[in-house]
Amino acid sequence: MSAATATDVATDAATSASVSASRKSARLGGHRASRLAANLGAPDDVVQALEASRVFSYEDLLVLPEVTLRKFSAAQKQWVLEAQRSARTQLSGCVLTGLELFLEDSRRDVLSTGIPLLDGLLPGGLATGQVTEIIGGSPSGKTQLCLSIAQTVAASRRTVMFIDTQNNFNSTRLDEIREYSSSKRNGTCLAADGSTYVDSTGAETSLAPEDPVVSMCKVLTGIICVRALDAGTLSQTLFALDSKLGSHQCPCSLKSIRLVILDCISPLLSPLLGGHHTGGHALMCDLGQAMKRIAVQHNIAFLVTNYTVTGPGEPKPALAESWRSIADNRLYLITEPLPPTHQRMTVTLLKCIEAPYKCGECIGLHISTQGITEEFHEGST
Repeated sequence: MSAATATDVATDAATSASVSASRKSARLGGHRASRLAANLGAPDDVVQALEASRVFSYEDLLVLPEVTLRKFSAAQKQWVLEAQRSARTQLSGCVLTGLELFLEDSRRDVLSTGIPLLDGLLPGGLATGQVTEIIGGSPSGKTQLCLSIAQTVAASRRTVMFIDTQNNFNSTRLDEIREYSSSKRNGTCLAADGSTYVDSTGAETSLAPEDPVVSMCKVLTGIICVRALDAGTLSQTLFALDSKLGSHQCPCSLKSIRLVILDCISPLLSPLLGGHHTGGHALMCDLGQAMKRIAVQHNIAFLVTNYTVTGPGEPKPALAESWRSIADNRLYLITEPLPPTHQRMTVTLLKCIEAPYKCGECIGLHISTQGITEEFHEGST
């Protein structure tokens, strides 16, 4: 083969490869544009116009120049302008005016955990609009603490959604905690004058003892238990909840939800991180953002439990490093046995968005058949 022929062949090959790459790029670009347009519900003629203008993302849509818009028909231009407004909402959801921040703060509520020491560690309790994470080994009392908080919130006539990922939700245990809490909160002994009662601390109260059956029904009907034993079911549960809470036809049972408890997230996601599961990290990020969105947009306190990983420095939550930014507040639990049947729980505040100066503070609690209490009594059963 002559040098000229070889040069011609090389040129033809390069040209063919360039054309092939261009076609492949065009196909990929068209696919990306079609996906964007499909997500926004674009008609076919708009999809073709976006492909021709090489609009592949929300960012491309936002910076689409006026000179390009002039090439669109009036209907297409109107659709693009509406889509730009929608894209700005999705990309700039964290940008709020001073008035919006004021209104958001005025809506915020703080839910008592029912444990004064814990309420003192957190600024008043669990704040709506925030994600609080409880981390610890297995077992460390995470589920016990969740059940105790759930019954306290439900007893205050607020609805709790308890998402159970390991079949740990125990209604019998919950009723034991409720019974002890109710005996402390209500009068238990008729005073001599017949008009007041004496509670478990000896202080006078005007509250008569609540009927145990009524109290039990009030608490248990105020807790919605959902079992999510795999990551797919958990994802469906969170996104369905977010959708229904934002709907005008939201059921009354969901409208009153002020606390969502997820116990526990790591057993579902840990098997999907690393190895051949390339989508595990993306799913973890989607679930984390769903938790924050539910908390902020629907004025709900989100409580999630997680395991810990060993390493230097302070205890870290399980799952990938990017998970650490999801929680606004983080509590670390350690338990040690107290013979014969009790346990001592140490709760350390690792992160607190409202009071970062309190990080590192800890409190001591006790776990017994009565639930989680601040003091251990030798005679308790």
